[in-house]
Amino acid sequence: MRLPGLRRALAAILASAPLLLLLLDAAWPAVPVPLLDALGLGRPTARLEAPGFELPTLDSRPLRLGDLRGRVVLLYFWATWCPYCTKELPSINEVHREWEAKGVTVLLVDIREDRAKVARAAAERGYVATVVLDLNGTVSEAYGVHATPTVFLIARDGTIVGRAVGARPWTGPDARDLFQALLAPPAK
Repeated sequence: MRLPGLRRALAAILASAPLLLLLLDAAWPAVPVPLLDALGLGRPTARLEAPGFELPTLDSRPLRLGDLRGRVVLLYFWATWCPYCTKELPSINEVHREWEAKGVTVLLVDIREDRAKVARAAAERGYVATVVLDLNGTVSEAYGVHATPTVFLIARDGTIVGRAVGARPWTGPDARDLFQALLAPPAK
């Protein structure tokens, strides 16, 4: 399936190697490259607005990415059958618990699975972050997600800061420093 315009550009830019580290233009949030490098995050080669979306939560409420502007967003693309997701999601729960009140929103974006199956897995495994359902895969396609887990970090201004495919130490000191940098007031 061919992705039009911005979606195709996003897929092309973010399909590069996970360790792609290029400088952001001056209008982007000040995120030191070593912080992204420490977590093995790839970053876009140009300022890139995160594609907007509206997805249902497990309780059928619509959630719009645009409504989260002003917060840092960790988009976590996952599936119930993914063993790497199951292993990593407890640490993602910890990110939610520690950083939600400080300005980081964690969204667990389940890809193409039945609501009942996802709700059962989330309850059994104790996931506390908001789960949204990408029932037909359009959001995962817009973000160029081809494997789980895939994470996108979105700055408070709605731009994509980094992308990771595979597990990362999200509760370690490098991630803590990255979240603090993303939440810091913009330089004047």
